[in-house]
Amino acid sequence: MKELFNYCVYRIAYAYKKMKMHDYIGQGYFLMFFAFTGYLLALTQFVLFQFGLGLNKLIIILFLIPLTLEIIFFSKLFPNSEKIYNECDSKYRNEKFRWLKGFLVFLFLVMSLVSYILVLFFFKP
Repeated sequence: MKELFNYCVYRIAYAYKKMKMHDYIGQGYFLMFFAFTGYLLALTQFVLFQFGLGLNKLIIILFLIPLTLEIIFFSKLFPNSEKIYNECDSKYRNEKFRWLKGFLVFLFLVMSLVSYILVLFFFKP
């Protein structure tokens, strides 16, 4: 699981690096945390719907505050992130079907938002 997470972060960071963005590694981690938060909120809404409840602002804030703190203190929490990126870069530099794997990572990110919207639309209390 850790290797898959690192690969997804690498693919996102690689895309940002190709666009010549600053702090591309931080953006990779931010988008992965954002995707996990989207899936977690969708799952929470589905479970709350089963009990006849719904998401409120407090629950959403309880998910977003840790995400924000992780992003703000990212460099202190993961000081070796550039080392991990460089290891993944040397490992996956010549992989086959690079565009397809990048597309699957992009699809993973987009589907987190889509699933959250669909769950909010279909599972209203």
